[in-house]
Amino acid sequence: MYVKNIKNKKYLKTYQVLFPIENFTKLEKSSNIIDSKNTKREKYIDERKKVHLGIVVAKQGKFKIIDCIKCEYIHAIPFIKKVNLKKFYHKKFYNQKRKKNYFKNQEKDKIWWNRIFKERLLKFSKILKRKGKILDVGCGPGFFLKFAKQNGWKVYGIDPSIDAVNFGRKKLGIKIEHGEFSLLKKFKNIDVIYNHGVMEHLEDPINFINLA
Repeated sequence: MYVKNIKNKKYLKTYQVLFPIENFTKLEKSSNIIDSKNTKREKYIDERKKVHLGIVVAKQGKFKIIDCIKCEYIHAIPFIKKVNLKKFYHKKFYNQKRKKNYFKNQEKDKIWWNRIFKERLLKFSKILKRKGKILDVGCGPGFFLKFAKQNGWKVYGIDPSIDAVNFGRKKLGIKIEHGEFSLLKKFKNIDVIYNHGVMEHLEDPINFINLA
């Protein structure tokens, strides 16, 4: 997230990964430091006519990574066109080479995952003082929701991938809506809105948080 009250931000660039660092960090002596006060701010207007302004902290091909004052987070410019982004997440996400056996692999690791899920559900029930309705946004195939349902929660999911939605509905018996996080609007009286490994995929995470 962009921190407005720090005028001079610094970033450590290492192994093509960027880390914002505080002024007192000993790493400042590194030759891989990008200093915002020595870096020109750039302005970019996206296809929705939204203005982005900030320093460019990295470049790769036609893309730039900008610490955007307007969005208040670090993101790429230009954004991928909405039509291409929608097509990727709807049809191609779980067909990538690295995701090809995702559903089977998660089933193999369910003992480990269920321990994680149990801890999270315990936290939610402690806050609520009870069990209730949980909505998982970006739920994938729905393994978390299946575990929650087995442990007394009423569960609902949203996911853009048709492969994940079909798996969750047919194999796990979970109610999953196919689409984007804007579907949040149709749900009422939800006790917990949950997501895991989703924020970094969103074009506008601030809008998602506000809508939630």
